[in-house]
Amino acid sequence: MQSYFYFSALDYIGVGLTSILLYIYPALVVLTLWLVKSQKPSLSLWFGIALAFIGVALCFVEEMQHLSKPLGIYLALAAALTYSCYLVVSEGVLNKTLPLLVSTFVCLGAASTYFIKIIMHEEFTTPMSSDGYLALFGLTILSTVLGIQYIFKGIELIGASKASILSSVEPVTVVLLGSIFLHESMTLIKIVGFVLVLLSVIYISHNKIKS
Repeated sequence: MQSYFYFSALDYIGVGLTSILLYIYPALVVLTLWLVKSQKPSLSLWFGIALAFIGVALCFVEEMQHLSKPLGIYLALAAALTYSCYLVVSEGVLNKTLPLLVSTFVCLGAASTYFIKIIMHEEFTTPMSSDGYLALFGLTILSTVLGIQYIFKGIELIGASKASILSSVEPVTVVLLGSIFLHESMTLIKIVGFVLVLLSVIYISHNKIKS
């Protein structure tokens, strides 16, 4: 559901605003754990969340002008909500199950769901070039399989709250890689956002914050 909402939102509001709205999920994770599991967040944890969110927002603030339809906002918020629930549930599951096994079921479940959707809508296409297959390999193996495995391992080691905040490095990495490989502009405001997210990661990593 999270990936479907996320990619659907991109059709309406673009990657900038979608990324900003998605990355309210660390706050949703902390709030959910507080309400459901009585894991009261500290002020330090909220500070780390605020620092990361401001950094992400600065990285994509220049792209927010491309807003076209409000539906995209609702889809992006739905992606944030479902992803926060996903991480909270995962924390409980990982207390009893290995991250690799959980990752296997997640990938199989997502693949099966999308396969059914493809068959029903006859939308299946294959890449038209070797670059397309290379990109597909990167999306499936590096970004999805390994990404899911690492986030689950992180949740197992440090909990869903900290793991969700530290994962805020993802969108600013996109900005950095876009600048290096796609020659996209790296403006001052994006650099400031990048630095803020890194400071959040360093802060969370070096402080004993209650989950």
